[in-house]
Amino acid sequence: MWRPRSVAYHRFARHGAQAPGIHNGRLDGIAARSGAEQSFRPVGTTDSELAFCLLLDYLAPLWHAGSIPEIGDRLDRVTRFAADMREMGPANFLYADSEVVFAHGDRRTQTDGSVTPPGLWSLCRKCAVDADALTRAGVTIGGGGGEQEIVLFASVPLTSERPWHQGRRTHRCYPTPHARRAGRLV
Repeated sequence: MWRPRSVAYHRFARHGAQAPGIHNGRLDGIAARSGAEQSFRPVGTTDSELAFCLLLDYLAPLWHAGSIPEIGDRLDRVTRFAADMREMGPANFLYADSEVVFAHGDRRTQTDGSVTPPGLWSLCRKCAVDADALTRAGVTIGGGGGEQEIVLFASVPLTSERPWHQGRRTHRCYPTPHARRAGRLV
C-alpha cells in the first residue's frame, strides 16, 4: 500500500536554530561534493539533507559578521548555490531563514517522462482570515482579521485559479511580514 512520505521535507536543526527546507529533484554526485571541509554535516543520508548542509555552508560567511546580512547578499549566495546544484540534476527547492523564503524552480520529470522546466509553480493570493474560527481551533495569528497575503509553491498547479506562474530557474525572495515591517526588502 502506498503511503505518503516526506523525506525531502525537513526541519533542519543546526546551532540551536531550525530552518525548513524542501527539495524536489535528484542531485547525482552531491555526496562527492560534501567533505571534511564542510562546517555543516548531515545527520541523515538523503540528497536533500546533503544539499541543505551545502546551502548553509554557502550562506555561513554572511552570518559570521554578527549582524543580519542584507537580503540581496543572501539572494546572491542562494543563486550561486542553485547554479551549482543544477549541474547535478533537477534542483527545485525552498529554503526559509526566518526572515525570507527563497524559492528556486529548475526542471522536473514531466508527465511525458521528459526532464524539463518548469520545476516549480507559484501562486500569490490574498485570503480572508476568520480569526474567530482560528481561535476556536487553538490557532492565533498576529495582526487580527482581514486579509493575509500568501504564496503557494507546487511542482504543478494545484488549482484552476489564475495566475499560477511558472519559471525557468527562478530565484524568488518572499520577505516575511517581519522583514516588511523592518523595511528589509529586495
